[in-house]
Amino acid sequence: MSPPPTWDQLMVNPELATLHVLGEVLTMAQRVLLCAHPQLEEASAVPSSELSAMATVAGGILTHIAGLQMALHRYPQEMRRYYQRMLQEEHELPF
Repeated sequence: MSPPPTWDQLMVNPELATLHVLGEVLTMAQRVLLCAHPQLEEASAVPSSELSAMATVAGGILTHIAGLQMALHRYPQEMRRYYQRMLQEEHELPF
């Protein structure tokens, strides 16, 4: 479980609260789907033709969850880069 955003972070970027909750929900969904379909833990070990329709759909959901988790991880990094650029531009005097 990742730490929630601080009050200071939320004052500037309130969307971090929702993104944090989304990340936690995605982690729960991932765990539940893997418990329901343990054969997906080692997807390469089971040919897709041997998976049930539910397991196939769950595998697709897990793929989307992984992509969303990567994007959620990147968002704060890009936010920090943005504010660092803003601070640098603020300190650059035009004269």
